[in-house]
Amino acid sequence: MAGDKIVMAKGAMMMIHNPMTSIYGGEAKDFREAADFLDKIRDSLVSVYADRTGLSSEELIQMLDVETWLSAEEAVDFGFADEIEESTAVTAYMRGAVASVNGVHMDFSRFLNVPKLPEPNNQRQRPAVRTVSPQNASTHGGVTILNLEDLKNQFPDIYTAAVAEGVTAERTRMQALDELHAPGNTELIANAKATGASVSDTAVAIIKAEKQKRAAAGNNMQQDANNSGINMVVTIAAEDGKATLEEKLNNTAKSIADAFNNIRGSV
Repeated sequence: MAGDKIVMAKGAMMMIHNPMTSIYGGEAKDFREAADFLDKIRDSLVSVYADRTGLSSEELIQMLDVETWLSAEEAVDFGFADEIEESTAVTAYMRGAVASVNGVHMDFSRFLNVPKLPEPNNQRQRPAVRTVSPQNASTHGGVTILNLEDLKNQFPDIYTAAVAEGVTAERTRMQALDELHAPGNTELIANAKATGASVSDTAVAIIKAEKQKRAAAGNNMQQDANNSGINMVVTIAAEDGKATLEEKLNNTAKSIADAFNNIRGSV
């Protein structure tokens, strides 16, 4: 909507929807804050769309709520676009929740409302793919696979949408990793951020590390007790069954004193 003139290719489609985000492990106030923030973003979108189209806020909010898909003709009629470029046609079809636009596939399973595109069997011919040089593309199963540079140059809108989706996913991953941070796992979190590890894999790694720490701490405590001789106090007192009460008390006191002396001497 920032351009002075918006041109859509013949056969292209535009979709407007409410802003989305993800929250992991938040409290009630976190979800309320996230909802308020999303409402602010939606209000900004509505303001921009209203200035562009002349539609009312109520009409635009309803269109956002249902994830409205517009053909190039409808986008021009509503005012979202200025004109249609007849010379550049877009060939598209839908297979399940995956749309193919000029041979580039996009998964729409996360959306509530998917575009109404023809099934591939209803197409008279396979989707056309623009010619690219063999050095910059490969072919697999009769479908030309574009690299990022070709995708950016030939389909800038799809490239921009894919980059935005990737940025959003990475930002969500980083936020989720930050929420896993706790004293003692800083190195694990930093490594996960650097290597691209998933949040679930990182959580499992943290649990395993904590389990190993607890086991090591227990072993160290047991070893310290063995080295100090404190475990021998009860044994000595129990074995001295024939001694008098006073002798038993003296023996126990001496064993405890010896144990503390061992501890103090090892510090």
